[in-house]
Amino acid sequence: MAWRSATRSRLDGCVRTVRSACWAAAVVLVVEPVWADVASVELFGLSAHLGAAYDGAPRKLDENGVYVFNPGVGAEWDFRESVSKTGFSPIVKVGWLEDCNDRPVYAALGGARYWHVFSGGFVIGGSLSAGVVNGENWDTEERTNTFAVVPILEIGHVIGEDYLPRLGVMYVPPNSAISATDNDGLLFYSLAFGRTL
Repeated sequence: MAWRSATRSRLDGCVRTVRSACWAAAVVLVVEPVWADVASVELFGLSAHLGAAYDGAPRKLDENGVYVFNPGVGAEWDFRESVSKTGFSPIVKVGWLEDCNDRPVYAALGGARYWHVFSGGFVIGGSLSAGVVNGENWDTEERTNTFAVVPILEIGHVIGEDYLPRLGVMYVPPNSAISATDNDGLLFYSLAFGRTL
């Protein structure tokens, strides 16, 4: 009967994942603040553990669990005039992803970004955001909110005047409040699609 319990637990995890993805998609499609001029959808996928790895990760990509597949989706609003505008701007982000132990992590962050758009359309930039992250302590199975400061580096290329696909690397510093971030820190890699509204 242990296999039934494990199968049921895995099925429940998949249902939670799909439900969370649907909610995030609804936010992206329905909620569009009229004062933001650039909106993005962000897809999460790969994490890299810095220091201690989690070899028990269900979706580990190597034997030691240094690299793990962490599916997730986010929405971002950037308050610049267009994706092709160089300079600083405030940003707001919400997101969900599955942590390395198949448990959902939610985040709501605000901060500032700088983009430099080169004459050929290439973009390089970075942001610093801070806000609330909701995750789980794997030992107690209790959810908790914690404060996090998250820097992100990005590269991309403007398509036309209104579209900006880009790759991002986000550093999540150690935080003992939730198990997903209690080691030496993590790098999360993402693919985002931005559009001038």
